[in-house]
Amino acid sequence: MIVTKKLLFSFVLIFFAQASWAELTDVGYRVDPSRIDDPDFYLSTTNTGANIRGIYEQFSQLRAAPLDRLPPDFEPIVEIIYQHIQSRSEQKNVKSQFYVGENGEQNGEEFNFSRENLPTKIAKLSFCFGFDPLVFTGLLSQESHFSRKARSQTGAFGFTQLTGAAIAEVSEQLGLLGERYHGKGAPEIFNQYVQCYLGPQKEWSNMWEEGVIPPGKAAYVGNKVGSGRQWKFVTQSKKWLDQDPDRNLIYGAILFKLYLGHFGSYPKALDQYNVSHRGTYVRRVSNFYRNMQAASQVSLQGVEYTVIKIVMGNSECLLEPPEWGEFSQLSQVLEGLYPEDQLEQMFEAKWLKKGFCKPRQIHL
Repeated sequence: MIVTKKLLFSFVLIFFAQASWAELTDVGYRVDPSRIDDPDFYLSTTNTGANIRGIYEQFSQLRAAPLDRLPPDFEPIVEIIYQHIQSRSEQKNVKSQFYVGENGEQNGEEFNFSRENLPTKIAKLSFCFGFDPLVFTGLLSQESHFSRKARSQTGAFGFTQLTGAAIAEVSEQLGLLGERYHGKGAPEIFNQYVQCYLGPQKEWSNMWEEGVIPPGKAAYVGNKVGSGRQWKFVTQSKKWLDQDPDRNLIYGAILFKLYLGHFGSYPKALDQYNVSHRGTYVRRVSNFYRNMQAASQVSLQGVEYTVIKIVMGNSECLLEPPEWGEFSQLSQVLEGLYPEDQLEQMFEAKWLKKGFCKPRQIHL
C-alpha cells in the first residue's frame, strides 16, 4: 500500500509537470533554431536574388558580431531600396497617415529617406537577419509606405505594422516565457541578428528586461499563455517600441524570419504576416519585388534604360518615365478616394489599351 501511494504521488507529480510544460509550449510557433538560421532564404532563381545571395555569402562571417557598417558591395542594393522608397512613400498629402514630408523627415533624422539612413538600415537589417532585402522592402512598402507614424484601424502601428499579438509572439521567441517555451538556441540566434544590425554603438535589451512589462505569465490577461492568450500590456509595449523605430523594425524582422523558418517559403511567410489581406498581400509584395528586380538591372550592371519595367496587376508593362510619373503622382492624390486594387486596375487597363503591357503569370 505504501508503494502504491508513492507511485500515485509520482504519477501526480509527472502529470502536473507535463501539464505545466504543455501550457508553456502550446503557444505560438516552435521552430528548430537550425532552420531559423537557414542561410538559403534568398530568391536565387532571379538575377537580383542570385546577385544578393553572392554578396551575402561573401560577407556571411560579419553576421556573427555587431556590424559597424555595410561593405561598399552593398551599395547597389541600397540604391534599389532608395529608389523604391522614393516612388512608394507619401510625401505630399499631409492628411494621409503615410505622410512623411519631403525626403521622409517626419520619420526622424535617423530614419529619413537619405541613402545612408532608412535605405541602408533596411539593407543592413535584411543582411543580419538573412533574408532578401527586396522582399522585406516590399513588405514595408505594403504595410506602411515607409511611414513610422502609420496606424491601422486594428491598432497595428509603425514601419512593420505590429499588432499586440505580433508583439507577444516576438517576445515569446526572445525568451519571455523561459527556456521551456522557446527551446534552446532561438533567442540566442535572434539576439545575434539584432546585435549585428544595431552595431557596436547600440546595446539591445528587451521590454521586460527594461521593466516595461513583467516576464512570464504576468504579461498576459488572466496569466493565460496557452491557446487564445491575450497580450496584457498592449499600450505600454507599443509605446516602448515607438520610442525607438529601430525596435519596430527589429520586431517586424523577427516575426518575418520566424514565419520563414516555420513555413519555409516567402509566399507562405508573407501570407501569415498579414492574415487580414490573404489573397492580395502576397501578390502586392510580389509586384513590388518584381518592380525592384527590373529596376535593379540599372544599379547592378551600371546600364541606363530609357524605359521602366514594372508589374501591374496581371500585366507586365514597359513605361517611359512620364507615364510612370503620372501613375505615381495620381496614386498619391487618389489614394484616399479609391482602393489600391482599383487604382491598379484603372492604370493597367489604360496601359494595356496603349500597348504598353502584356499579360503575365503570377508567381513569386
